[in-house]
Amino acid sequence: MGSFIGHAVPGTMFILISIWWYAGALRVCFRNIMTSDSTTLVHQRRKAKADKDGKKIRNRAVYGCMGGKLPFEPITKVSLAIIGILGELLYEKQWALLDKEHNFVKEHLNNYAHASMFGFFGLSGIIDLVMIYDVAPFPDGLDFVFASLAFFVEGVLFYFHLDGRPHLSVRVHTFIYMLAFFTAMVFVIEMWASNQSIPALVRAFLTSVHGAWFFQIAFVLHGPNPWKNTSENIEFVAIAFVMHVFTWAVVYLGVFVAVYRGCYASKLGVREPLLQEESADEDF
Repeated sequence: MGSFIGHAVPGTMFILISIWWYAGALRVCFRNIMTSDSTTLVHQRRKAKADKDGKKIRNRAVYGCMGGKLPFEPITKVSLAIIGILGELLYEKQWALLDKEHNFVKEHLNNYAHASMFGFFGLSGIIDLVMIYDVAPFPDGLDFVFASLAFFVEGVLFYFHLDGRPHLSVRVHTFIYMLAFFTAMVFVIEMWASNQSIPALVRAFLTSVHGAWFFQIAFVLHGPNPWKNTSENIEFVAIAFVMHVFTWAVVYLGVFVAVYRGCYASKLGVREPLLQEESADEDF
């Protein structure tokens, strides 16, 4: 993974899965609004339509295709994990963990760390499949546990991945394990609040920042003009990270409003801004 491609590939994977998660979280969020008696001012006036079974849609660690029965997300997770492991160990020809003297091969430990990370994300996908097809009576929430564990393992590996590295490299990778640990925590929260939309939206947001920051690392360390290990560059890394967070926050909020106004506002009977509705009520 110590190359531009090595950082761009997982960055692309995280961004794509975050978009998938955000789309699924939005569907659940708005469907839950449509099937609940909310305490917000809008829904005190306008009761949402009931779903066929009268129940909320329960958030899951994975989302399915609309109208499809194929478990697309778990299969993709397992497939990408296998590709990642084979790429790190076989394609790079660095599968030998011990040398002839039975000492660890230092140059190969990095690949084994990355392969271990891919392995846990693949294991999370396998757990998803087992629960979807009811292979064993696993308790509810186990899919969240293993998804959280995958991000936790990533955080641990990156945390201990920084020994002896230049300060600039340490700084840019620090935000990776911070994001991994926060995402792992959000999955646990989501497990206990599976009918709440905010944790699902937050994990999609964090994963988007996660993927974008992998691209930032690729350009900082392996781009056409790699950054020098200067105090100014090291200080700007934090500013760049905040810019990523701000940009994705604006994008996510904008998409939320656009989807709501374009797809769900008419279904909920909310065509006028809330302030106009309040003014009309005060006239009476």
